[in-house]
Amino acid sequence: MSKIKNVFNKIWNFLFEEDSIFSWITILIISFLLIKFVVYPILSLLFGTSLPLVTVVSGSMEHRTVSECVSFDDANKECLDYSYVMCGNFYNESQEVDLDFYWNECSDKYLEQDISFEEFQSFPFNNGINTGDIVILFGTTPEDVSVGDVLVFRTSHKTPIIHRIIGKWSIQEKTFFKAKGDHNEKSLNDELAIREEQILGKAVFRIPLLGYIKIYFNRFMIFFGLDKYIS
Repeated sequence: MSKIKNVFNKIWNFLFEEDSIFSWITILIISFLLIKFVVYPILSLLFGTSLPLVTVVSGSMEHRTVSECVSFDDANKECLDYSYVMCGNFYNESQEVDLDFYWNECSDKYLEQDISFEEFQSFPFNNGINTGDIVILFGTTPEDVSVGDVLVFRTSHKTPIIHRIIGKWSIQEKTFFKAKGDHNEKSLNDELAIREEQILGKAVFRIPLLGYIKIYFNRFMIFFGLDKYIS
């Protein structure tokens, strides 16, 4: 019994008392394994979806102007000119974006779907979702999905997409959806007619910034060539 206690004490001291890079890496790996193989299965049962938590890794739902290269020199492999971009619009400098400014700049595609500003104000996450946020999903049915909801769905891409529903219709008892990222200029080809079986869940809550833990962990694994273990 004393040997077991000594081993436990050594492990405890290494993980929680020792301030070294190796102890931090070990804690990070253990946390990842616990989340993937313990927390995720439990949440999947509780929330009714195979993907109860999503880390947002792109800016396609953000309500802000983002600096992008608009003129690239292929010969010298360098950017010649930058501009700030949102919804396909270009700005000379970064802009403060509130809901009124966002609607003024990005409303075209919503108006095409007969979505008014008053309706958009009532939508969940009407101020967008940011890179690094963790989004909690509940399982849903086509009947429970409304225009304006934010869904996570599968497409031809490896990674599921989290975008807003801007259209819904039925054909022969099958329901289809059209989606668009709030930050994007238009809908992607893969989200013009989303089938109900592609839907993984509906976004119901977001936790700001916490997803950066996973983002940096993935970068760490890729840096050391271990990314095949995190798929």
